[in-house]
Amino acid sequence: MPTRRPANSRRFPDRGRRRAAADAPVRRKTRSLTGSIRKPVAAGLLYPERKETLAASLRRFIPKSVSGKTKAVGLVIPHGSWNGCGPLIGEVLSSLQWPARVVVLGPTHERTAPAGCFIQTQGQWQMPGGTLKIDEPLARLILEKNPEMTADPEFLLDEYVHELPLPFLQKIGKVKKFVPVVVQTLDGAVIGRLAQALAALAQAFPDEKIYWIATTQIASYTPTEAARQQVALVMDRIRAMDSEGLIEAVFNRKIEMCGAGAVAAVLQAAQICGARAANEISSQVVGSPDAAVGMISVLFEEGQKR
Repeated sequence: MPTRRPANSRRFPDRGRRRAAADAPVRRKTRSLTGSIRKPVAAGLLYPERKETLAASLRRFIPKSVSGKTKAVGLVIPHGSWNGCGPLIGEVLSSLQWPARVVVLGPTHERTAPAGCFIQTQGQWQMPGGTLKIDEPLARLILEKNPEMTADPEFLLDEYVHELPLPFLQKIGKVKKFVPVVVQTLDGAVIGRLAQALAALAQAFPDEKIYWIATTQIASYTPTEAARQQVALVMDRIRAMDSEGLIEAVFNRKIEMCGAGAVAAVLQAAQICGARAANEISSQVVGSPDAAVGMISVLFEEGQKR
């Protein structure tokens, strides 16, 4: 079943499929929290809503076989419609070792959101393929290590970026619990403390795998060549494990990057744990010649300190 077009043309300008396939805000439904259960906001818009169609899409995007499983601590995936980013998400998540516990970090497109970091510490997320619970012990530890962080699901209720990888995680990793974190800042000190909290999870739960997953999109609706240049610059900073350089490039507008704070936090956390970016970084630029977007997927492989 093709992804249906949302009715609100002001939030989805008519730029053809490429608009919905990228970093477009999702039409608001009625408030998506019923009691302590958050309902999906992107199902039927950016990925299939019906179980049968969802299962077919997952089969299409998840590789049937993977040559080897990577020992990783964190990763970066793209966000947007599954039509564009589904293959990259399926590829990178299939290369990980499972089972594992998961923290998903990303931005919010809520324009009224203040700068800072926000976390949900309890409740459930209803998905077309089943309900996931909030991993309360992980969430509480992240919050304890981050006095500046706010325990408030407000800016997660209508945000789609944390939702998009969940069906993949349910299918590939049999994930039943996770922690969503909004990173709405490029403050180096705040990102550094968040990175320390993520790294501390490995020490608190030494017998369990824990993955930090940052979602991002690069160069929204810019000419193709400019998008390619921005993607190359992001990959260069990631390969160098240079989160400060990444943030500086975003501040100086050399890079237009949604989710830069989340990527910087995961990059720093990986560095603290002695991890490094894998040699292979998947990327693609999609869209028209004058309105392209960039997508990347990156694994941070375990190092000697883990």
